[in-house]
Amino acid sequence: MSAPTPLDQRASIPVLRRLVAAGAVPVAEGAALEQRLRRELPWAAWFSRGLLVLGVTLILCGIIYFFAHNWSGLTDNDKLVLAGGAIVAALIGGTWLGFDTFPGKVCLFAASFLVGGFIGVFSSIYQSTAEDWTVFAFWALLVTPWVVLGRFPALWIFWMAELNVSLFFYWQKFLAEWDFDPNSHPLERVAMLSLLLFNIVALAVREIAVRRGIAWVDRGWSALALVALIYAIATAQIISEIVASTDGTNSIVPSILGLLVYAALAGLTYLQFARVRPSLPALALGMLGVCVTLTTFLGRLLFADVKGDPVWQMLFMGLLTLGIFGAGVYLLRAAGRQFNSTRRVE
Repeated sequence: MSAPTPLDQRASIPVLRRLVAAGAVPVAEGAALEQRLRRELPWAAWFSRGLLVLGVTLILCGIIYFFAHNWSGLTDNDKLVLAGGAIVAALIGGTWLGFDTFPGKVCLFAASFLVGGFIGVFSSIYQSTAEDWTVFAFWALLVTPWVVLGRFPALWIFWMAELNVSLFFYWQKFLAEWDFDPNSHPLERVAMLSLLLFNIVALAVREIAVRRGIAWVDRGWSALALVALIYAIATAQIISEIVASTDGTNSIVPSILGLLVYAALAGLTYLQFARVRPSLPALALGMLGVCVTLTTFLGRLLFADVKGDPVWQMLFMGLLTLGIFGAGVYLLRAAGRQFNSTRRVE
């Protein structure tokens, strides 16, 4: 029996995009078919999936509330058995439903979430002295086989969040242990840069996997989640550098270097999501970060040492903000028109 090909799979937007990338379907025809698929989305299935996710979320919240409300009335064995039993029940449900189905993947996600609850219960009972970063790192390590098995983008993003929190807490512990001021010491910049690079690498791995035809990662929202996190980290750090340098707290050199790094990040975003794999929402997230950073930089540059009527300063800043964000919207609209014209020409 021959192996299944993409033509044997059920019609979906990710499958269609892989066919277009492989040259099996013309680009113009692929765009028309994608619009048709979007019009014919099975809204009943989406609605049922939404209710399933809501139900599982309420069950998880109920489990957390049960432990919080009855903590003093439960023995240590009761706590461990109930916390472990919830994980086993979720795994049994996922196995019975099948990890290749959406309900089975949701059960696997619930089991991964409950692992954190079991670690918390265990640490509370035995008064563990483990650091916060090791708890989240151990949690991520335990659920790693399930992330590979489930092939579920939501579970992968959840796993990435655990690693991000672990890395953040590690640097917090490191800075506190060596009595460094986290607001001014260069290691704080190293910490934020490590978080930034970690998520950039994760996004690059995700994009490479999509280009190689790995279907389960080909969900647009997963890329948007990583892009949003990358720009949130980069924007928060560069704004803190700009404010510190204009207040005289730090030298202006870190701000200049930070702006150069931010410009490089914006350039890479443009190359990937405007040239290699066009995505207007990803460009919009990048443009939002650029506009916020540029507004902060110009505002601090123009008004850091200015003495005068604050009303006029606020009026000018309002006009400056409107101009910067208006230019950003104009560039995004131009990019959208370019995407559409490219599809029609091809």
